[in-house]
Amino acid sequence: RSVASEYKELEYRRSMKLLGRGEHVAVFPAEPSEIDRVVVGLKRLGPGTAVICYDDALALRLMAALYKRGFSLPGDLGIFGSNDTEGADLSEPRLSTIRFPYEFLAETLIARAFACMKGERYQHLPIPDPAPVIRESCGGRRILGSRFDETVADCIRQTVRDVR
Repeated sequence: RSVASEYKELEYRRSMKLLGRGEHVAVFPAEPSEIDRVVVGLKRLGPGTAVICYDDALALRLMAALYKRGFSLPGDLGIFGSNDTEGADLSEPRLSTIRFPYEFLAETLIARAFACMKGERYQHLPIPDPAPVIRESCGGRRILGSRFDETVADCIRQTVRDVR
């Protein structure tokens, strides 16, 4: 596993603990042969369970495996990806995900590299926060109705405040 994977898992565990949800984080392998085994385990957890996947590709593979086993998404299980790939908006239901500021990061790295080549200092800018892209796969709108947008905004504010 990569350092990024380890860090992401650590942050998920920390966030769940802050939310009073204990250690409800499980890491499972991304290999296609293992996803069916994971689906069987998820069936035991029942409705109200949500899965946050390492990236959108894994979330989409998991959604396909869940459909094969007769799951209704998001009725039986909510799914959340991470990195807002093109396929996230094309799936059925459309995949909820996190959009990272990749353009900002790329521009910053390039500007920093050019500054270094010229022997200049680069003024560090604050990195924009990742933004949730809420679509149908997480089931939140169905469950919370008109309170959904306000609840998501509150969660984001709380998370940003806790991280800083």
